[in-house]
Amino acid sequence: MKEFIERLKSKYKQIKPHFYLMNILIFIAKVVLFLITKSLSFLISSLYNLGIGLAKKKIYSNKDNYKSIGSFVIIASLCFIIYSIWIIITHKMVSYNLYIGITIATITFYDIGYSIYEIRKSIKNKNKQNNLLMSVNLATALISLQLTQSALLSFTQVGIDNSLYNGMIGIIVGLSSLTIGMSICLKNKK
Repeated sequence: MKEFIERLKSKYKQIKPHFYLMNILIFIAKVVLFLITKSLSFLISSLYNLGIGLAKKKIYSNKDNYKSIGSFVIIASLCFIIYSIWIIITHKMVSYNLYIGITIATITFYDIGYSIYEIRKSIKNKNKQNNLLMSVNLATALISLQLTQSALLSFTQVGIDNSLYNGMIGIIVGLSSLTIGMSICLKNKK
C-alpha cells in the first residue's frame, strides 16, 4: 500500500505543473459559449480564467518572475470586477438548488482554508514556488465567494433579484484578489 501511495504522489508531482491547462480549457469553453450565446458574461469571465491560467503557467516555468505573475492576477481580478459590474447593470439572476449551493459553499471555504494553510506552510519552509501558487489559488478561492453568495441567495430568496448584492460582493472579492496580485508584484522588490 505504501508503494502505491508513493507512486500516486510521484504521478501527482508529474502532472501538477500542467494544472494551468484546466484554466486555459475553461477560457476556451467560455469563448465558445460566448460565440454561441452572444452573452458578454462568458467573454468577460473567460478573460479571468486566462489570466489565472497564465499566472499558474508562469509559476511552473521555474523563474521567480513575480511581476508577471502578479500582473496576470491583477488583470484577471480587473476582468472579474468588470464582470461583477456587468452583473449589477444587467440584473443577472442565477438559480441553484439547496444541495448545489451547499456544495459550492463547502468547496469555496475549503479552498480558502487550504490556501491559507499552504501559504503559511510555504513561508515556514521557504518554498517560493508553492507560496506563489497558493497565493494565486487564494485569489481564485476569494473570487469563488461571489458564486457562493449567489448560490446561497438563489435558494434562500427564490425569485428575488439579488444581482446588486452578488455584484457588490464580486467587486469586493475582486479587489481582494487585486490586492493579492499587487502583493505578488511587490515581492519582486524584496
